[in-house]
Amino acid sequence: MYYVRIVLSVVLLFGVFVFSWANWDQRVSITIWEELIVETNAPALMILSFLAGFVPLLLLHRASRWRLNRRVRSLEKAIQDAAATSAAAAPPQPESAGEAR
Repeated sequence: MYYVRIVLSVVLLFGVFVFSWANWDQRVSITIWEELIVETNAPALMILSFLAGFVPLLLLHRASRWRLNRRVRSLEKAIQDAAATSAAAAPPQPESAGEAR
């Protein structure tokens, strides 16, 4: 799976590079408000649009993953503490009747 992700990333980056190379001189006008018009090239617009959608979701993913990892670690620690407490508080086992002579 790791290699598939690497290959797809390389193909995607190559496609972005080819698109950028072919359309670098093409200008795009973006009207934000009636009096505010931004003129930029198409590849810059494509890359900024991708990053505007990707970065917030990446940050959300990392934050939720961090929160869940913290929760798992605290639950594992609680299990270890409970096991240590129950092992220390357990009464000694009586000898079975077959062993005593």
